[in-house]
Amino acid sequence: MYSELEFSVPTSGSLSTRLLSGAAALAVGVAMTGPVAAQTSEASQNAQASSHESALEEIVVTAQRRVERLQDVPVAVTAVSFEAMQTAGIERIADLPKLAPSLTFVEVAFSQNLGIRGIFSGENQGLEQSVGTYVDGISRGRPFQARIPFLDVARVEVLRGPQSILFGKNSVAGALNVTTAQPTSDFEGYAVGEVTHFDTNLKSYSAESAISGPLTEALRFRVAARYNDSDGFMNNNQTGKGFPSLKERQVRGILTYDVTDDLTVSLKGEYDYYKRLGLPEETADESPATAGPFKGLTYAQILTQFGQPTSVLDNVSNWQGSAIGTHSINRAKEFVLTATRTFDPFTLTAISGYSGYKYRDLFDADFTAANVFYAQGQEEYDQFSQEIRLESNDGGDIDYIGGVYFENNEYTYDEAAPFPTGSIIVPIFNGVSPGLGSLLDNAAIVRHVHQSNNTASAFTQATYHFSSNLRLIGGLRYSWGEKRATRDVGFTQNGLPAGPGTLAAYSNIFNANRHTIGGKRIDKALLPSVTLEGNPAADVMAYVSWKRGAKSGGFDARSNNLPYAAPGLPANAIGAFEFKNETNDAFEAGTKISIGRKAEINLAAYYQDFKSLQISLYDGGLGYNVGNAASARIKGLEVDSRWSITPNLTAHGAFAYTDFEFGTFYGLCYVGQIPDAPDGMHCNYKGKNNQYVAKWNGNIGLTWEQDIFNDLLLSLNADTRFSGPYYTQGDLNPLQRQKSYAMVDARVAIGSNTKDWDVSFSARNLTNQHVVAFASNTPLAAAIFGAPSYLHVPLPPRSFVVQVRSNF
Repeated sequence: MYSELEFSVPTSGSLSTRLLSGAAALAVGVAMTGPVAAQTSEASQNAQASSHESALEEIVVTAQRRVERLQDVPVAVTAVSFEAMQTAGIERIADLPKLAPSLTFVEVAFSQNLGIRGIFSGENQGLEQSVGTYVDGISRGRPFQARIPFLDVARVEVLRGPQSILFGKNSVAGALNVTTAQPTSDFEGYAVGEVTHFDTNLKSYSAESAISGPLTEALRFRVAARYNDSDGFMNNNQTGKGFPSLKERQVRGILTYDVTDDLTVSLKGEYDYYKRLGLPEETADESPATAGPFKGLTYAQILTQFGQPTSVLDNVSNWQGSAIGTHSINRAKEFVLTATRTFDPFTLTAISGYSGYKYRDLFDADFTAANVFYAQGQEEYDQFSQEIRLESNDGGDIDYIGGVYFENNEYTYDEAAPFPTGSIIVPIFNGVSPGLGSLLDNAAIVRHVHQSNNTASAFTQATYHFSSNLRLIGGLRYSWGEKRATRDVGFTQNGLPAGPGTLAAYSNIFNANRHTIGGKRIDKALLPSVTLEGNPAADVMAYVSWKRGAKSGGFDARSNNLPYAAPGLPANAIGAFEFKNETNDAFEAGTKISIGRKAEINLAAYYQDFKSLQISLYDGGLGYNVGNAASARIKGLEVDSRWSITPNLTAHGAFAYTDFEFGTFYGLCYVGQIPDAPDGMHCNYKGKNNQYVAKWNGNIGLTWEQDIFNDLLLSLNADTRFSGPYYTQGDLNPLQRQKSYAMVDARVAIGSNTKDWDVSFSARNLTNQHVVAFASNTPLAAAIFGAPSYLHVPLPPRSFVVQVRSNF
């Protein structure tokens, strides 16, 4: 429909000639069978098998870039193994909150919101992520990369609170540390297939497999692949098809070579393809206009008045929608060269990587079958990084780790939002003022953004052992970064530059004005941390810490105006461009208690003080403005526990209490709210909660296993995820407040007691709870027609899953 709009994505020739230098693999722990744990070692498994007493398996993590028992790590961590992910139906980051209640993920058009402890990055390509994601030591810092599903993962660690020292400055709220399965010295592998049937009578099919083993005595390999075809889980009333339908294809290969007894080199390559038709969106909570020419009519009724399809009248939350034309095509690739050299007192590690992607999105921007307007965007991203790390081995009075990190990345983003031929906007505005609508006929706002970024940092962390029961940990990271960006916003009509009348129409109606702006900024950050850790009793570890985190400033990609008053433009035509970095001073006290090998209880209490918090605000028309809120303060309590009740029965649970308060901050007013900010246009958020943040949420679960018929194992799992109420909309509209809920999953499996194979049947969201993860104003409904309408993004309905797995 928009062939006249050409997107050109420039690439950098200098980047394409970069060479990857030698690098090193992270040490990898093995996964465990519980839903909140990583694998046990082979020795531990053998000991477990030979014991008739109930005992928990030991969790091993690399949260501090070295292999440690979870109970010895002075960081709040949730670790999820590959087997636990398959049991719980965790296929991607969006599914992790099932087992990590402090984590939140919501995907919306053109953006993904990933947060920990109430802090998120907003909907703007210019923002860095508040939660850093690292896969085998490589940063995946762009919002799109959070879409990539998990493949052949050994373990995912959710690290809560700032992780700036070892993971980088853009881990201001926390980090996801993903460890993929590595090549093995013996031939092994697995294959798993899954069929899912949703209550909406839609299905999905997926399969994943991996094989690993030696090629020679010194050379090992691992190959993994994943396939997923899904009809979606919602029904489209206009097309009669399911949505969002998915096609996903992934493949990864790893070679590991022992050059000498002390030097190991590994090369990894991965390709990901993702195609989606539709977004999981529905319109709801409509109310009629109270004044004007459409008085007494809801938005859907107004649309039908202009001859639009009657499918738009289904405007309740019921896993049904009518939007048409929405699709997304994504391709990503990643290459990592690693090397590890062991010396007597220390190990030298280097990790070199390239990570890049291209995507093209088009979505029905009014979220209905009506012909109003569309939006399309595409982005290309290239990243080269190098880390060199030194880690002590001798286990003396001082343990240390330190290194340097370099990264170069650039992205190009193009977006257009056209009013296509036949849009009802044209007759509506022609009715208001003859000829006004015609100025918008087949017109579009188009933007082009390009940014390059160079980062260099040095870091160190040392642990001094006063005694076997008392340790002091100090860390420091210095980071320097330079960003250069340009943004061009313009307008077209019928594929040509728009004339003065169209420019004036966009300015007067949508407060969007043609402009070009560029800038350069340098961020410097010195980020310290101090932790006091001790063992006040046997099997008890306690710690207190202070850490400073920071997230880089940058340049707004989606504002429609210059950041200052310009001659010839209206007084309110002030947008945004450059924004400052944000900081977080985080204080935490925690304890990890083991009761023999039968139970574990881990607690963390924290207080976080954010300054210059970066906020992306919808401008009510066709763009977003990024600014810095004055402050936000968050305090909370988290509990993670496991209990081996009997040799056959285990329980697990996690709970999070989060108390979020904005400091001085003036944000958007919700529909009908009276502005109370000094500028007379915004509303005061001081003392209010943040979007998505429930005061309390958590999960509890039971697993029971029993040998039957001598060589079979029967497993039963039941898990409940629960949450208190939270605002689903960024303007904190009380009408868009999700009520408290509980979602229940259940699973039964039977297989060999050697775990060579199993077949399982699962029910997810067993009670069919309709839960809204995100809401926003339906574009133009209230602003143009005076009839409030809202977009909802729901979680999936009840589904039944059959899974078959074979290990070899």
